[in-house]
Amino acid sequence: MGACGCSDAGHWYKLDGPDGVTYLIELLPACSYCDVGPSIRIRRIPGDCDQEWLLTELDHVQDLPVSCEADGVPETLICAGPSQEELRKIGGQCAKNVDRYDGELLAEEMWAKLPEMPRLIRQGETR
Repeated sequence: MGACGCSDAGHWYKLDGPDGVTYLIELLPACSYCDVGPSIRIRRIPGDCDQEWLLTELDHVQDLPVSCEADGVPETLICAGPSQEELRKIGGQCAKNVDRYDGELLAEEMWAKLPEMPRLIRQGETR
């Protein structure tokens, strides 16, 4: 993932953990060149990390927002692909543009219409 530079377009969030550990959560775009769908990469950065570039970047990264609370425990949902309804709508749009059923063409067209990035599920949103 990211050999073509696609991961440079990701969105970063951080989450502080115990003992000075920080988790860097990256929401990465889908990429045809790398043949990967929307993805989530989580990096564990120890408190004694000596990579200056990374520590500098972390100073500018937004905290991971809490989107809902389940059983009194805060949580964040991250959607990394379309919901069933979104895919159904995309499939309907693509099928109208195809004279006969062609699986590869339909798959390519659906891929092009998929969301490029995973997204945070914010409070009040459904998947």
